[in-house]
Amino acid sequence: MSVDLLRAGLPDPDPALAEAIARPWRARAAVEALGAARAAPAYATPTLARWFREARKLGSHDRAAVGEAVYGVIRQGALLDKAGAADDAARVEAYAALLGGDRLAGLVSEGPDADLAAALSLPTAIAVEWRAALGDDTEAAALARTLQGRAPVVLRAQGISAEALVERLGQEGLRASVIAATPGAVLLEGRANLLASAAFREGRLELQDEASQRFVGALPLQPGDRVLDLCAGAGGKSLALAARGGRVRAWDTRSRALDELQRRAERAGLSISIAPPAPADLVVVDAPCAGLGRLRREPALRWGLDPARHLAEQAALLDQGAALVRPGGRLAYATCSLLRAENERQPSLAGFVLIDERILWPHRSGTDGFAWRVWRRA
Repeated sequence: MSVDLLRAGLPDPDPALAEAIARPWRARAAVEALGAARAAPAYATPTLARWFREARKLGSHDRAAVGEAVYGVIRQGALLDKAGAADDAARVEAYAALLGGDRLAGLVSEGPDADLAAALSLPTAIAVEWRAALGDDTEAAALARTLQGRAPVVLRAQGISAEALVERLGQEGLRASVIAATPGAVLLEGRANLLASAAFREGRLELQDEASQRFVGALPLQPGDRVLDLCAGAGGKSLALAARGGRVRAWDTRSRALDELQRRAERAGLSISIAPPAPADLVVVDAPCAGLGRLRREPALRWGLDPARHLAEQAALLDQGAALVRPGGRLAYATCSLLRAENERQPSLAGFVLIDERILWPHRSGTDGFAWRVWRRA
């Protein structure tokens, strides 16, 4: 039996949501938001975040319906265009029809590579690579369905067990459950304002995807090891490494991100040095990348996508990190990418032996897409 890759990522029917989106003022708001994002495709994600913050005339129900319409159009854009939608107003209407049960029966397959690309609204070259990597179109269809869905909200218990965090959240009326496969990971059920929770204010939880938690948990780290987080960002991995007993030095070119890291460390009661790079026993390079492993969280990454944009920067960061590894130390390189060119990197400096290599496919792991390599220096 052949696999229908073309329709593999269609949303499940939801007639009530379809009706909510189709209301004229919500449809017009969705078209306005999409127009704002199209004005600068490479910055569509922050543009939409800003647009929704400033859309004060929308009530909570309006905001939810408009958000579903906007991100649904972005996810399903290629299929909607194939079905004849000529502008954003038509795309919003067509997406509402998908939620109403339309399965685009009139669309004809153009071959598995083209079909998977259309299902994901991604370039055909990426579909070709992913089909080859997975080796099975049933898996490719499962990947499409997963990437076109919503990402779970995953927390990391900080300073307490996952079971204790679930109990604490329950006392505040928040539903959560332990993720057995990843120590310390907790799945938040439903929506919640975590910033208002006592557990958050007391530093007992951090928002951190399960893939990132698995990466930190797999790193060869002994308590007291000097750790350099070379691309720390807002510090999710720095905090987790410090919680494992590493003496963490964090650095990033974005000063605002480091300011946020400092606030998070203070809330969690962890000591992290924010300072320029220095030699360490473990150097972590969580490199900038195309981010396709995060498509569930940031559908607008599709717009302005340039798979080669970060390749030179990744190579430079990996070599910079390698030069800072102490003799006998370890170098870890990671991306939230599912692209071979971004993940199969090797430091140009001699004397490094690969000791671990993994890739997490979202449909298999239930996490964001994520990949890492770890080397030991002689």
